[in-house]
Formats: sequence, structure tokens, C-alpha cells
Amino acid sequence: MSQTIAVLGAAGVQGGSVVRAFLKDKSWKVRGITRDPSKDAAKALASQGVEVVAANIDDEQSLIKAFEGCQVVFAVTNFWEHMFMGKDAHQSRDIEVEQGIKIAAAASKVSSLKHYIWSSLPGGEKTSNGKFPVPHCDSKAIIDEHIHSKMPDLAKKTTFLWVGFYGTNLVYFPLCKPNMLATAGKYVWIQPSPAHVTLPMAGDVSVNIGVFTHAIVAHPEVSLPAKYAMVLTGEPTMVETLKTWSEVSGKEAEYIEVSPQVFDSLWPKFGGEMAAQFTWGAEVKSWVNFREGLLGAKELGIENELVGFKGCLEGLKEQLV
Repeated sequence: MSQTIAVLGAAGVQGGSVVRAFLKDKSWKVRGITRDPSKDAAKALASQGVEVVAANIDDEQSLIKAFEGCQVVFAVTNFWEHMFMGKDAHQSRDIEVEQGIKIAAAASKVSSLKHYIWSSLPGGEKTSNGKFPVPHCDSKAIIDEHIHSKMPDLAKKTTFLWVGFYGTNLVYFPLCKPNMLATAGKYVWIQPSPAHVTLPMAGDVSVNIGVFTHAIVAHPEVSLPAKYAMVLTGEPTMVETLKTWSEVSGKEAEYIEVSPQVFDSLWPKFGGEMAAQFTWGAEVKSWVNFREGLLGAKELGIENELVGFKGCLEGLKEQLV
């Protein structure tokens, strides 16, 4: 008998990756949760065999209804959406916390639920004793703590999935994309971080998040109860990351470190938030050290299924410059 996974953000980067991974497994039915099933993206999902259901993450009752009968829920929120709508970083953090708690509360009320996968991040403020707050990371960590402390029964069914730095950030995210400096005749990568600092690289997230989630669900004896896993394909330095971009694009590039203040002036509001993450990252070195027993590709048996950073860029080579 087939089981059903409900996927929030089914038309987005993370949810879309999960949808594609589970559509390949005919023992699973996929339910895509969306605000508006009439949109083209939702119709495209339906054409692939996804059961598209309407729900609003600000409405707990609609989520309970959307999750009914599902054995697994993949939950994700979108901090950056609120930033794009004009909120500042701290307002966006608070909205995301409220939404994440509502999603978890809804899942906790679904009797059929066996496994809850929550797309999270380690908190900058928590891991630095308050020295380096990073709102888009802190929000997820706050939700984690709420699940642990206020929803112990759900926590036992939860795998907390940390997703590292998207390889596609160097393709699609303006703040992280190398730019041509016309007067020099070469590309420059301007970032608020020392060149030697490492990135927790998640590689091609359009593939890897789904691979991780499928393995997490397939191996509850490893991923439960209340275990943490991380989508990680490597930890290259900033310079090594740019070198890979140059190799794939065929374009010469230089790394330029700027202060967080300059970065924020180049990309107001968004620059400050990213700079907060990089400043924290320079201090803490590696996310792997945050939690003992953190599950990776090896523990889940998926080392040969992931697409690394170079592979990610090679698949998008025509869009690099």
C-alpha cells in the first residue's frame, strides 16, 4: 500500500527537489501544498502526477486539512519572501518563527503522521553565545527549540534537516554572483568574508535536498528520533569556490573582500543579512561541529547520489555569465 508525503513549497527550490525525488519512487504518492492551485506552477505539478492541495501557512486549520492522511510532511518556510515584501530582517525572522510554529502545530495534530522533516538551520545567535545574530538562521533554530520543548511527541517524529549554501547562489542570487568589472576586463566576486573562510556547500540543491529527504524517510532507524542531518557536499574556501566557478565558466575572476558595511551599501538590507551570516561563518568555522551525531551523506548511504558544486555549475554553464 502506497504512502503519502505532503510537501510544502512544492513549486520552490527545496520542495520541488523533494517532489521530484519522491515521484521517482512509485511506492509514494506526493501531495504538493500551495497557496493557489490555479497558478501555472501548481498546474505543472498536477500534470506530473502530484496531488495539488491548497493551504496557507498562516492558517493552521488549512494546514491540518492539507496534511490529513499523510504519513510524512516536508516543511519549509521562506524568510527571504518577507524581505522582498519590505520587511526588515528582524521582522522577517519573527514572521518566519510564527509560520514555522503553526506548521509544526498542524503536523502534530495529524494522527497519520509518522515522520516530520523540518528544513532548518543552525542559529547564529545560539552558536555564538549571542555574539553573531543571523536572523534568517536564528528563526529556524527558534522553531527547533519550540518543537523540542513544546511539542515533544512531534519532536520524536522529526528529522531536522540543515541545508548548506546553495551552489546555485553563484548563478541566480545577485549578492553571490560574480560580476564583470569592465575596466579590468575580468570578473570579480565581492563578498564580506576573508578569502580563507569555508562555505558549508550543499551543491545542487535541486537534486540533493530530495535525495537527502528520501533517504531520511527510508531509514527512520537512522534518522529518528529527533535527529539532525545536513545537506553538505564539501567545505571549500571562498577562493576555492571562485576557482571552481572560473574553471566551469572559463572566465578569469578575482576575489575581493569588503566590509559588511560596504556590502550592505551595495545591496541595502539584503547585503546586511548575508554579511551577518558570513561574519558568523568566519567565527564558527564549520557547521559540522555544532551538533554531535549530525547525519551526513555517508550515514544515510547516499554519497554517490549527490551532485556537488562543480556539477551544479556545469549543469548551468550557459547561465554563469
